[in-house]
Amino acid sequence: ATVREPGEDPGMSTLDATACTNHYVKRTDPPTSGNSYSRLNTLQQGIAGAIGDGGLDADEALTLIDAVANGTTAHSVVIDAANRELRVYVPDEPGTPATEMPPMTLDLDTLWDDLP
Repeated sequence: ATVREPGEDPGMSTLDATACTNHYVKRTDPPTSGNSYSRLNTLQQGIAGAIGDGGLDADEALTLIDAVANGTTAHSVVIDAANRELRVYVPDEPGTPATEMPPMTLDLDTLWDDLP
């Protein structure tokens, strides 16, 4: 696992939010890493471009995730801060991209109210 904090990457100019992915990048060079690097680059470029355009909303984040989704994605998650929602997308069968499924939507206020 790799943990990043806001402002850690000098290529990202924002300190108020962190866009992240659970995308696992194989720690080998292409071609043995498959399309892992190209998928990560798509995410990085989309996030970097969004920062220049004012950021991503929840729908734009899902569109970006969908651009790299494949049939091996176990789940996709979008936090919609504006609506205080956590949206979890889980495929109903192997081979189906998670982003093609309707989300399970959880209310963040309710979730956080229950924390100790």
